[in-house]
Order: sequence, then C-alpha cells, then structure tokens
Amino acid sequence: MSRNPRLVPYRDRDELEQLYHWFYTRENGDNRPKALSLAKAYTIRGYVPYGIECTALLTSSTILSSNSAIDSFAKRLSHATAVIRFVNGFLDSQQTAQFAMPLTALAIKIGMPTSFVELRHACTHEALPGLQELSRAVEEALEWVRVRYWIPELRRLEEVESSSSTKICEWLLKYAEMCKLDENDEEDVDVEFEMSKSSFGMPHYRANNTSTKATAYWQAINTLIRLELLDPQLFAKEFTDFAFSYVKSSVGDRTPSSLDSINHFSPLLQRLSRKVVTAFTFHCLETLVSSYKALDQPDKVFYPTLVSTSGGQEDSSIILLQETTFAHTPTTTPLITHAKNWLRHILSAYNHKSTSSPRFDLVFKDLTNRCAELSSPTPVLLDVLMLACANLRLTSEDVKFLTVYREQVGMLYGEIKDDPKIIETRVEEITQSEVTEVEQQVEEVGVSEPWSLYRGAWKPKPLGVL
Repeated sequence: MSRNPRLVPYRDRDELEQLYHWFYTRENGDNRPKALSLAKAYTIRGYVPYGIECTALLTSSTILSSNSAIDSFAKRLSHATAVIRFVNGFLDSQQTAQFAMPLTALAIKIGMPTSFVELRHACTHEALPGLQELSRAVEEALEWVRVRYWIPELRRLEEVESSSSTKICEWLLKYAEMCKLDENDEEDVDVEFEMSKSSFGMPHYRANNTSTKATAYWQAINTLIRLELLDPQLFAKEFTDFAFSYVKSSVGDRTPSSLDSINHFSPLLQRLSRKVVTAFTFHCLETLVSSYKALDQPDKVFYPTLVSTSGGQEDSSIILLQETTFAHTPTTTPLITHAKNWLRHILSAYNHKSTSSPRFDLVFKDLTNRCAELSSPTPVLLDVLMLACANLRLTSEDVKFLTVYREQVGMLYGEIKDDPKIIETRVEEITQSEVTEVEQQVEEVGVSEPWSLYRGAWKPKPLGVL
C-alpha cells in the first residue's frame, strides 16, 4: 500500500458519512440539496473524488426530473448527460494500456454492468432513449456508485481510524510504562501534600540525556506528537480516555492516583496543540458537572473551592493537590478528585505566570463558552472560572462576563465562597496593560509635544463658538 498521503476535500470520515446519508437516506427529510451544495463547495478546495462528483451529477439529474415545470425532452437530455459522464468517468481512468481497450471490457473489469455502456452508446450515437428508461438507468447508476464507491470508502476510512486509534493507544501505553514507578519507589503519596512545581509535572529526563531510557522516553513523546498532527480530534479523544482510565491500572503493587496521572502525562500534554489541551480540559469540566449534579449535597463536597486550594494566593513554587474520599459518594468521588486535580494543575499560576509562555495553551473565552453550554451557573463552574481568572490572560469582556456569572451564582445559591479581590486585581492589571499599550503606540508614532493620559472620569466641556 502506498505511503504517500492522499488529499481529500472532506475533513474526516464523519463528514463523508454525513454527505453519504444526505445523498441516499430520507429519514430526516430530503437533504439532497444540502449534499449538492457541499459537493459544490468541495470543488473549491481542490481535487474531488469522482465517486462524489458522479453522485452529485446523478442526484442533480434526479431532482431535475421531479420538477413538473420542466419539459420531458430537457429531462431526457439531463439524464443522458449524467449517464454518459458516469460511464466515461469511471472507465477512462482504467485506460492504462498502450492501446485503448473496448469500454465493454473495462466495464467488466471494474464490475460495471455492460448495459450502462450500451446505453451510453445509444445516448451518444443513436436516437435519445425514452425518459422512463433513462430514469431507471440513473437510479441504477446511483445504486452502483453507492455499492462500489461509498460503502468501500467508508469502510476503508473506518479501518484507517481504527488502525490510527490502536497505534495511538499503543504509544500511550509505552509512554505510561516508561513513567511508571519501580517497585522500589515510594509506594504511596500523601492524601494532601505540597510538591515543588519545579519538578512536579516536568519531563522525567532532560532533552540532552543520551541514556537508553531517556532516548526511548523522548522517542515516545515525539511519536505521539506526530500522531497528534495527523488527526488532532482522534488523538484528543484517545488521550483523554487513556489519562482518565490510567488511575484504574496498576503501578507496581498499587493503583496510581490522579497525582500520578498528572505527573506522568503533564509533560506530554504541555507539548500538544491547543485543540488537545482544550478538549482534555473540557472533559474535566464535563466530569465535574455530571458528578456535581449526581450528589445530594454538592456544595458541602465541592468547598473549599479550587481557588482557595490552588488559586491566586498560592506560592508560585508550590502546588497543592488533594486525594480525598467521601464515604457517601464512593463511585463519583474518584472522578471528581481526578478532574479537580487536573484542572488545578492546568490552570495553576505556575503554568501560566511564572514563565514567559504558558505551558498549557488555553483561551479563557473557550472556557466560558463551554461552561455556559454545560450548565446554568453553578458554584463548581464558578470555582473553575475564578481559578482561570486568576491565572489566564483576560480581556475586559472576559472580566465583565465573570462578574455577571458570579452575581448569577450568588442569586441562585446564596453566599459565594470565593475571593472577590481576584477580579478586582485582574481589572487593575488589564487597565494598566491597556494604558501601557497606548503609551507604547504613542512612542512609536513619535509625538513631539509633551502630554499625558487623562486617567480621571471624562466630563463634557463647551468648546466655544467659532
């Protein structure tokens, strides 16, 4: 099989499968006009597989024939053109010999009924066949394309995705094996502990380490990065599933905690694209919300808040994570702990403020949009947004949204147990940042006259009469 990439206009198998259903199924109404529009859009992107182009041509002819306002002869011409292009398109690509082969032989070679070749000959060189015969031929051609192109292509893409998924899982497993603790290592971690961030969540080996283990470790990371570039959406799904199921595996004689998961997979996640980081963060949010809604008294479980344990007041060199259990929620608590600790780590000040560039590429607006989709304002989502507010880059619009969101949570749940000074501090930072930006622009323009920015409230003043 050729290893050269094949460029296609559709994004993935799901998009191609949706186009297939629009062309061939009527369960949700007639979506053939949508299918024709999408197929036409594909021509702008570049090469379009002939199976898609031919299906669009035959479908367009079928839709035209259902219009009673169009005359019978025009319908016959439309059907005849569709049949001719259908036969020529599939058979011309088979003409690979030095001398041209008969179309009938080529049709037999690819499994096309020879009746299509005969009908093509009649449409081209003889009297135009009747409308009923041509309509039946177009329907049969659509079915032939469905069986010969659409079903095999969708099956092939499914196998490719399955193979890619398997390969991603294999390399994630290899990477996890390299990160696992040896039997001689510490067998357990404190249920509440502080670990230096300079070592926690960092690569297990330096990049310049040439030992056998270090070489294999970095090879696994680089291979996973390449796999992520091939299909970010599939990789995001597999990575999320693996990282969350990792706590169910075994490390030596014990089950790893969510802290092990963070310590092992954070170095990899830091090197992946924003799409994967965002998808993983969203999964943590979804886990929190679903677990939160399943509890009888969620407020008592979720407080103290995320901010109070790893928010704006934390020491820049310390991260505080917890492994806690609640007797009345044995099934949901591990997921809650796992998701909360990952969010603490991803949104921590160390990963966004103590370096020139953030270790995790996240946008605050993406978080707010996802929180709004998941649930009405709740304390647990406010905790996440307040932690993000303390550490991510914000705009004035982001602060306004968070202020309104905080007020809504207060109206729905009563007292809010966070620190309002976090928002005030960010407002001051954003204001100062905007002033500094304006001053830099003024310096670049080069204004000669001395002046200063007016920082007070604006008041209208009369300009006088000319």
